[in-house]
Amino acid sequence: MPPRHTRSRAPRLTDEREAFLEMLERMPDFVSGVGRSRQDRRMIADRLFDASCDCRDGMMAIGYALRAVRLDPACLDARVLLALAAGGPPGELIEELETIVSMGEADFGPEFFKQNRGEFWGLMETRPYMRARHYLALELYKAGRIKDAIHHYKEMLQLNPGDNQGLRYSILGHYLEIDDLDGARHLFQVYGDEPLAVFLWGRVLERYLSGDLIGAVEALQQARRQNHHVEPFLVGKAKLPKARPDYYWVGDITEAMTCMDAIGPAWKAHREAIKWLKKEHGSGHLFNKAGTKVIQ
Repeated sequence: MPPRHTRSRAPRLTDEREAFLEMLERMPDFVSGVGRSRQDRRMIADRLFDASCDCRDGMMAIGYALRAVRLDPACLDARVLLALAAGGPPGELIEELETIVSMGEADFGPEFFKQNRGEFWGLMETRPYMRARHYLALELYKAGRIKDAIHHYKEMLQLNPGDNQGLRYSILGHYLEIDDLDGARHLFQVYGDEPLAVFLWGRVLERYLSGDLIGAVEALQQARRQNHHVEPFLVGKAKLPKARPDYYWVGDITEAMTCMDAIGPAWKAHREAIKWLKKEHGSGHLFNKAGTKVIQ
């Protein structure tokens, strides 16, 4: 008589897992975290946060975020959403964001940072932390705490030198705004080979502030050739639109808007640099991307 085959439990558990994942994808509202592992509760929380971002009803979106935090207190994205939605004085928001960032650091632990330094953002689980810390830096800058914002940007660039978040553009503007020329020069050494308006027009200001007027003129000519739309905004010949495009194209006016957001405040903080640029602007030596002079 052949041996009796018993049914393995592995397929059934796999089926249950697949059913859980399918339900989580389609209807996260009806998936309970009770009795589930920490990993599953985090998956549910992440899906609820995604649902909150997709939801057009503000109260429902907050409800999703609250439930996400209930299931996973370390769901940083949901915590940031709730902190921003709560409003209140800027100081309170900064305190809350600092708490959220500290929570993320405690959740990872020092060894995680040591082992993965330089690889952040490449790891999916680090992205909520990096987003939360970016929000913190933004709010610190708005509050006038520029050096504190720079501190966070520097640390984040060490965690992720590839800079998927584009933090180098903001920190360049901050360095120039407070006359930290060494910081700006370091960025040029690391990222300055990028043919983008932010770095080229940032180099113009850095050379001027360094007292190298010949170098500033040379940098200005290069910046004009790359994107001549920036200069009219800087000298007041064109008004910066309030609305910003979702994307920008190199050499286009959309890139000029992005450039102004990053380093416009630094130029405004140095009125003497604006006066110098206005004199140079009066020379009429504006260039388009192809290197042809453009008459204003």
